[in-house]
Amino acid sequence: MERVADVKGTERISPAEFNELREELAQALKTDPDKLRLNAFMKIKFLTVPKVVSSRRCIIKKGWVYCSMNEYKSYIVDEFKKNVIKSVSYDKNVVN
Repeated sequence: MERVADVKGTERISPAEFNELREELAQALKTDPDKLRLNAFMKIKFLTVPKVVSSRRCIIKKGWVYCSMNEYKSYIVDEFKKNVIKSVSYDKNVVN
């Protein structure tokens, strides 16, 4: 199984959720439901992922965004960039 970053506000999708949402996930990704794999999806708190939601390659249920690993990785990269910028800005202010 692919290793996934432990990020606040994210969770692995459970087998029950996957089975319940399989058809909707397939529609969002425009693919055959039989080609989907459980470990290829994550869920992220809705308020933290406007970019993922705007891609329309996800579904939203009860405050969670269910998305593919590709969308999740994009989210992680964006969060990393934000944290690096904050850190550099903080360091710059401390030095001055």
